[in-house]
Amino acid sequence: MKLLTLLITGSLLFSGCDKKEPIIQNVPGVMRISNTGACRVLIELNSGKSLFPTNLDKLQSFLTNGREVTVSYRHDADFVSPCSGSEPALIESIR
Repeated sequence: MKLLTLLITGSLLFSGCDKKEPIIQNVPGVMRISNTGACRVLIELNSGKSLFPTNLDKLQSFLTNGREVTVSYRHDADFVSPCSGSEPALIESIR
């Protein structure tokens, strides 16, 4: 019985470590592309917040400076943005 209790407790502890950040959906913004510095690609949201996308492969067809976009994203806690004042973000969808 103690072994079963230990196994259940252990599985609950480890399942709590795999939580993903919630998705923030359908937020309007503008692509900001620069040829210099570490901040080559940012998404400036209409709210004033800037996102540093950590999965650029998802953005390939949207890489035009000034292009209006709508994004769904989640905070990417595995990265630190090199751009002051921007949040590292995993882009879930873009249109």
